[in-house]
Amino acid sequence: MGKEIQLLQNIYERLRAAELVRTKADFSKRFLGKSESYLTSMAARQRNVGGDVMVNLSEAIIAEIRARKDDHYVADRITLRQAMVVVNGYLAEQTIPACLRKDATLSATAQRAPIPRNRWVNSLASIWQREA
Repeated sequence: MGKEIQLLQNIYERLRAAELVRTKADFSKRFLGKSESYLTSMAARQRNVGGDVMVNLSEAIIAEIRARKDDHYVADRITLRQAMVVVNGYLAEQTIPACLRKDATLSATAQRAPIPRNRWVNSLASIWQREA
């Protein structure tokens, strides 16, 4: 199974254990912005997950955190923030140019960095600005 599918499966399991989603279909639709069968079919076919799905997941988690601002939802927010750290860590790995990474070694054929996903960065920044 691919790294992205495993990451999605792990986040789904965390959210299900916290009773924030009930099924993979619920998770696929609400958090990934895809059809109800998305996570199951992608795992079965061992397909790669697009960056847009990961960005959608990050934004959906941020929206859930915002929606649960009452003190009654502290445990939910903690679970959601933990999931957000995992997703945003993955997205950061994909968007930080290889030459800026801590363990980078410069070579004659330096890899071209992927284009930063501004939508993801703006969404992430907005959650911290609103809570400050």
